[in-house]
Amino acid sequence: MALAKLLIKYCLIVGVTTVSLIGVCWEQEYMKQRIERIDWQNTHMGAHAVWMPISLRTEPEGSLFAQYFGGSGAEFFYSIVKTSDSGYVAVGDTSSFGAGGFDALLVKLDASGAIVWEKAYGGAFNDSAYSVIQTTDSGYLIAGDTSSFGAGCSDMLIVKVDASGNIDWKRTIGGDKCEYAHSAKQVSDGGYIIAGGTSSINANSYDALVLKLNSYGNILWRRTFDIENEMAWDIIQTLDGSYVVIGESGNGLYQDVLAIRLNSSGNVLWKRKIGSNYNEGAYSIVQTSDEGCIIAGCSNSFSSENYNDVLVMKLNTSGNLLWRRNIGTDKDECGLSAAQTPNGNSIISGYTNSLAPFDNTFMLEMNTNGNIMWKRTLNGTYAEWASSVIPTADGNFIIAGWSESFGTAYVDALVVKVNAYGIIPGCNLFSTPSFTVSAPVLSISAPVMIVKAPALSISAPSLIITTANLTSGNACP
Repeated sequence: MALAKLLIKYCLIVGVTTVSLIGVCWEQEYMKQRIERIDWQNTHMGAHAVWMPISLRTEPEGSLFAQYFGGSGAEFFYSIVKTSDSGYVAVGDTSSFGAGGFDALLVKLDASGAIVWEKAYGGAFNDSAYSVIQTTDSGYLIAGDTSSFGAGCSDMLIVKVDASGNIDWKRTIGGDKCEYAHSAKQVSDGGYIIAGGTSSINANSYDALVLKLNSYGNILWRRTFDIENEMAWDIIQTLDGSYVVIGESGNGLYQDVLAIRLNSSGNVLWKRKIGSNYNEGAYSIVQTSDEGCIIAGCSNSFSSENYNDVLVMKLNTSGNLLWRRNIGTDKDECGLSAAQTPNGNSIISGYTNSLAPFDNTFMLEMNTNGNIMWKRTLNGTYAEWASSVIPTADGNFIIAGWSESFGTAYVDALVVKVNAYGIIPGCNLFSTPSFTVSAPVLSISAPVMIVKAPALSISAPSLIITTANLTSGNACP
């Protein structure tokens, strides 16, 4: 899941005055100011004691790190995953390197956060990557969008590379308007499941879009899901081989969380809209060890000033709500990423404006009953967002995102490895926020939904590969 730049793009294309920012979209004037401010070129340990099994805390503190990566323009990381060699790979986009505009950025890191290799993929205009996985052959698959190739304002961009970042195959997939790929996973048969959205099917609205590809990037099936105005942000394959896709469904003024379970052939098993009086959105999903799922996003239905709060909920295998939590302050917060920890808990990351005027990264751990074990913010001089969080094999955590506080230019990509309690000892960037937690009243329904198998064009774009030559540095010396 996905993120300031993508959400601005989505809001502007939909063309409404108040759309959905990760939950609730900004007023257009604020969006314009934010776009200009980011310069898109084209457009201490707190008082909370936490029980943690000793076996999960084996990494020496010295191996923790906070690294920024940048060039003369802007760099963003939107997703990070562990790799089989104990390192990491992160994706995003860069305006400092590449063929033009923004290019999709793929960076391989070693276990200490140092760059192993770095590549940009793109064309003359804007190309971005929002999701990355390591594939079973030790290569990588990245998914995002491109306006350099294909038809319409953008097409899905899916690129399979080898272990060194060289292209095995690449695809653009789309219609005559706009398509985005926000999430990609490799599935049990070796193929891939992709989730995003399209505006090519219905006039003046988006449909959630899910594609099943084989291991060579050919489409096996495709589905659009239409209620009013929908967008899919994340998808998982469950233990029984089915899929759960999550996102949002609304009418341009108000929206709800959307969750759909599909069988292995793309047929709907159940669908849910979950919401309240105003706006709710879901941006990340992870399956839990009891075969339920944790969904993270945000809501502005329970704030006195209509600010976003973090929304976390747990569903069972039948799509029923087991518990829900609204977490926030009197400012904006949103959950952008969720993962399960080795002890069965959940880790959530995103942004908070509780230390206004700038957004800061937050992360928190919740137990299996939805209670917060600890919570942290990472506070630079200016703004930081955490777009992705994962647990590491040693019981610690990695977050990836972007920062305006560190680095060589206005916005640099950021990767931070913290210990099992969300800090780097000796680094003064961390604090414990005062979040209020409640169990909000949410309505849940099974909406009437139109499902189609749309006609989509697929091509192999002539991507230009560039070595990024990022400058990296320590954000917490």
